[in-house]
Amino acid sequence: LFSSLLIALTIVPLLSSRLMVKIEDDEISPGKSNKKVSPVASLLNKFKGVYKKVDAKYSNLLKWALGHRKAVVIPFVVLFIISMALIPFIGTEFLPHSDAGSISISVKLPYGTNLAETNRFVAEMVDRLKAIPEVEGIMESIGSGGQMWGMLGTDNSEAGISVQLVPLAERKRSSDEVAESIRNMTIDMAGAEIKVKALTSMDFVAGDLLTPISIGIKGDDMEKLKEISREVTDIVKATSGTREVKSSLEAGKPELVVKIDREKATMYGLSSAQIAQSVNSAVSGSVATKYKVGGDEIDVVIKSDDKLVDDVHKVKNLLIPSQTGALITLGDVAQVDKGTGPVSIVRENQTRQVTVTSAVLGRDTGTVNREIQEKLSNIHLPEGYSIKIGGEQEQMLESFRDLILVFLLALVLVYMVMAAQFESLKQPFIIMFTVPLALIGVVFALLLTGLRISMTSLIGIIVLAGIVVNNAIVLIDFINQLRDKGIPRNEAIIKAGPARLRPILMTTLTTVLGLIPLALGIGEGGELGAPMGTAVIGGLSLSTLLTLVVIPVVYTIFEDWGDILARYRKNWRNRKKSAAEEI
Repeated sequence: LFSSLLIALTIVPLLSSRLMVKIEDDEISPGKSNKKVSPVASLLNKFKGVYKKVDAKYSNLLKWALGHRKAVVIPFVVLFIISMALIPFIGTEFLPHSDAGSISISVKLPYGTNLAETNRFVAEMVDRLKAIPEVEGIMESIGSGGQMWGMLGTDNSEAGISVQLVPLAERKRSSDEVAESIRNMTIDMAGAEIKVKALTSMDFVAGDLLTPISIGIKGDDMEKLKEISREVTDIVKATSGTREVKSSLEAGKPELVVKIDREKATMYGLSSAQIAQSVNSAVSGSVATKYKVGGDEIDVVIKSDDKLVDDVHKVKNLLIPSQTGALITLGDVAQVDKGTGPVSIVRENQTRQVTVTSAVLGRDTGTVNREIQEKLSNIHLPEGYSIKIGGEQEQMLESFRDLILVFLLALVLVYMVMAAQFESLKQPFIIMFTVPLALIGVVFALLLTGLRISMTSLIGIIVLAGIVVNNAIVLIDFINQLRDKGIPRNEAIIKAGPARLRPILMTTLTTVLGLIPLALGIGEGGELGAPMGTAVIGGLSLSTLLTLVVIPVVYTIFEDWGDILARYRKNWRNRKKSAAEEI
């Protein structure tokens, strides 16, 4: 903007003086000359005719508006109230969903499934995925804990599949639609937990930090947390639009629980550490010796059969040497049972926390989270337990609050600049009425295009705060110039409107046309900028049309109020002066 201002004040006048040539009337009016009219002149002639009609109609509209001010102001106020009431129907989201062309699939078979069985299951899935026309490439990783590249350690019962789709321009379905079809085609594959997620651009940056739905449940007792988490999970699953609902208290991995009877262990002269060491040696093995090959040493490990842990009775019959040298069984000094252990235990501020997460499909995350919040408010929580919605919803609300403050600050700064320019506090306030006009346009533009309120659309609204006032500034400034020449107020308005109609329409049209590619969201990742472009186009277009009529009317209203206030002050001073003279 600063560069364009510099060029507009220096280079543009210079080039205009050298290059601009006046077109005579007979060059564009075929009726006045026998000269052959060029295509450009013909086009200019048509435009001139159309513009004259628009100019005449606008002049008549402006005259009517000044004589029927209530008929102009009241519909504007009603329209603004209606647009504000429609905001909840737009929907909210942190960032627009961008199609990254990638789908992540996690596969979890029953714990203990061997690598060959997992490989067979994944191979069957891959065969089904290859039948999808949008699929360009498939990468599988078995034994990765469901995470590509094995970031969370290895587990032969888990696998991850990454599906790369063809470019967006070459397919008819979005990645969300393809992901939904994958869910449907794998629903009959029993014996495994399959999670399908269409990745967005933000997933590669923020990962799981921006989970569409993330509900944290805090408390001390694990059993109570399990009960509450199940209830929360049922609520989320019952909410329309949720997919892949998951609790962090998922089924734990099978384990053997050995509870040592300390009294019996003491009778045999054994400590808990000695018993644990004996069990560990039998299950995991112990290094008996080392075998040297060249310069390398290889550990020789002695351990029981790998299937030992599958049979509780065999574990109970493990032999443990006592202090006297006698061999006793593990069952003589301990109770052995099968159980499940948690995959992870999460704490926040020393308090246990369970998290229920879900993806969202076909609806905006803000509306889904609000519905879930309403249902969660009906859950009776014991003392010391709490439920909090986090994830994308938490980040979205924080960002929205910050951007609203930025928007208000922008309005203050714009007002201060105009107050300095006009040397008035009243006229900048009149010009600021263009902002609610723009907000009306933003609301209807987002509704008509099906876009949602997001960070990018709010940034567009902030940009509008500095753009929409320009048209009113041009109009009010010219009205002031005419009034300074002694022209009456209404006559100055009627002359200023048509005189500034062309530059106002030109600046608006060039801005709108320049933003159309952004609003269309063309290209990979273009969805991120579409709400911003749409918000600016809708707000600027409607505010421009309404500014040409509403702002002149508001100008006369404030001028009348100013005259009334001035007369009141004058009468009050006269009465005060008269009272002083009587005394």
